[in-house]
Amino acid sequence: MTHTPGPWKVFGFDVQGPNHETVAECKPGGGSLSVKLVGANAHLIAAAPDMEIEIAQLKAEKTGLLNALDAITTLADSSGDDLIEGIARKAAAKARL
Repeated sequence: MTHTPGPWKVFGFDVQGPNHETVAECKPGGGSLSVKLVGANAHLIAAAPDMEIEIAQLKAEKTGLLNALDAITTLADSSGDDLIEGIARKAAAKARL
């Protein structure tokens, strides 16, 4: 899936891309959507491209940490250190959830 490239910025209640194209229109309406809430929603939407980048970086870091835990497990297993092996296996299992 692709989307309008970031950065996205809020102008009034509109979210716009880097070439001032409208990405989203957040309009206050009747009922429970106050002007303040609609403005907050617009800012949340505008943060989406930056959040996507952060999520990708966190996934890459998680992969690196899982690889390190797997290496620790292998080393502990080959050295006969059952305590460290068990701790590493449990940590890796929790991280994979």
